[in-house]
Amino acid sequence: MLGPNSGFFKFKEEIFPLSELCDELGIDTISAGGLIAMLREAGVVGNLEEAKRVLIKAARGEEPYSRGTLYTARKLGKEGLAMHVKGLDIPAYNPKGAKGIALAYATSNRGGCHLRAYTISFEFLNNPEFVDPTVEEGKALLVKRMQDAFAIFDSAIICKYYSLALFTSLNFELDDIAKALSAASGIRYSNEDLHEIGAKIYDVERLFNVKAGIGVDQDRLPDRFGVDLSRMLNEYYSLRGWVNGIPSEDRISIRKFERYKLGEIVLSPLKKIGVPQVQVALDLDADINTICKIALESYKGGARIIEAGTPALKRHGADKLIPALRKTIEDYCRTRGRKYDAIIVADMKVMDVGNLEARIAFRAGADAVVVLGIGSDNKIREALSEAIRRDRAIIVDLIQVEDPLWRLEDLVKKMRGMEDWIAFCLHKGISEHIRSRGIYRDEDLIKTARRIAEGFILSVAGGIKEGTAGKVVASGADICVVGSAIYNSKDPKETTKRILEEMKRARFG
Repeated sequence: MLGPNSGFFKFKEEIFPLSELCDELGIDTISAGGLIAMLREAGVVGNLEEAKRVLIKAARGEEPYSRGTLYTARKLGKEGLAMHVKGLDIPAYNPKGAKGIALAYATSNRGGCHLRAYTISFEFLNNPEFVDPTVEEGKALLVKRMQDAFAIFDSAIICKYYSLALFTSLNFELDDIAKALSAASGIRYSNEDLHEIGAKIYDVERLFNVKAGIGVDQDRLPDRFGVDLSRMLNEYYSLRGWVNGIPSEDRISIRKFERYKLGEIVLSPLKKIGVPQVQVALDLDADINTICKIALESYKGGARIIEAGTPALKRHGADKLIPALRKTIEDYCRTRGRKYDAIIVADMKVMDVGNLEARIAFRAGADAVVVLGIGSDNKIREALSEAIRRDRAIIVDLIQVEDPLWRLEDLVKKMRGMEDWIAFCLHKGISEHIRSRGIYRDEDLIKTARRIAEGFILSVAGGIKEGTAGKVVASGADICVVGSAIYNSKDPKETTKRILEEMKRARFG
C-alpha cells in the first residue's frame, strides 16, 4: 500500500521509511497507503517528503488528512479517487481478480477490510484448500462462514493468523476454540454453536450500521473496479436470512447453553477400546454396498474396529467410503436403540504429507489413521498432531520395516507420553503371508514387541484366522487384524464372533 500503490518503488529509500514513520506515529499502513495513493493521483503528493508531511499532519489531527481518505477526497472534489467501502480504505488485494475478497470487502460491517473474511487464504494461498478466485459460485457461503468464524476470533481476542493452522476445511471449523472456551468456562460449546453465535454477532453489527445510516446501498465496491456483485450479494443476503439486506431484530436472541458435568472428558478412540478386540480389515475390491454389508455383519459379530482397507480406499476414496461405513453402523445402532461404539480406521498408509493425509481421513469421519513406520519421524508427528487436536488416534504400522523391533523401540522412546493417541502394529503383508506363513507363528517377535511397547496398544496383522488368533493374543497382542478370514467367509458375523471368543479365552482363560 505504501509502495507501488502510492507510487513508491524503492524499498530501502522510500517504502521502509514510510512504514517506519507510520509505526512511530501510530498510523495504520493500509489507510496511510490509501490516503497517499489518492493524494498522489490528485496531484497533491509528488514525492517522499510530501508524503511524510501528510502523514505527520494526519497524526497531529490536522484536517482534512486526519479525517481519512474519503473525507479528504471529498474536500478536494475528488471523491471518485477514494478507493473505499463504507469509508474504510481497501487493502492491497485487488477485488477485480478475486470474487471472494470482492464480496468480503463489500459486506464487511466495518468497511473495506480483508480480515472480516480472509478469502485470500483459499483463493491464492491454497489454505485449507484451493478455490478458483475467478469463480462466483459458492463464494457467498464461504464468505459468510468465514465472517461468522472470524467474529468468534475477534470476540475471543484471538489472533487470526492462528486460523491458517486451525481451519482444516472450507467449513472454517472452530472446534479448537470451542474446546478451549468449554474448558475455561465449563459451558459446552461446539463448532456449530460458535458459528451460530458468530452469525448473531454479524446480525447485531449490521443492525447497528443500519440504525447509524449505513445501509445496503453501501454494500458495494468503487465503480472504478467494474465488479458486479449483484448475484453474489443476493445469495449472501439469503444465506444470512436478511430481507433486503437487513436482519430482523427478532433474530437476535440468546439461548442458554448446557454446562459440563464434573468429570466429563473427551476420550481418545484408543481409550474406548476394550481389549482384546478384532479389527476387521476390509482389504477387498468391491462396491461400497458390499463392503458396508460385510462391515456391519462383522460389527454384529462383536468387532468394534472397522478398517477401511487400502485397496477399498483407493477405489472409492476416503470421502465416500468412510462416511458410508460410519452411516451403515450408526443406522443399525439407532434402529435398535443401541449406543454407537465402532471405531473407523482409515488404512491410508501415510508416508509423505502426514498432516494433510491424516486430515483428509479425519475430516471424512475416521477415528484413527494408519501411518507407516518406515517413513520419517516428522511424518508420524505431523499425523499425530492432527489426531490429538481432533481427539482421534494414529496407528503406526511397521510393515516392511527391516528391523521392526529396533524401529518399535526407537519410536516408543520418542513417543512416550502419547499412549492415548498412538498404537503400534506388527504387520506381515498379504503378499508375504500368502507366500510363506502368517505372523501368528512369530510368537517370540510378538512377545518381544509387547515388552518393548509397554503402555501402548499393540495390534498384530498378517494371515490371522480362527485357530491362530488365540496364539497371537497369548503372545501379547491387544488387537488382531483379520481380513480375508472374515470377508471371504460364508458368514462374517459368526466367523468374527468365534475369533473374538477365541481371543478372549486366550486373554482371560
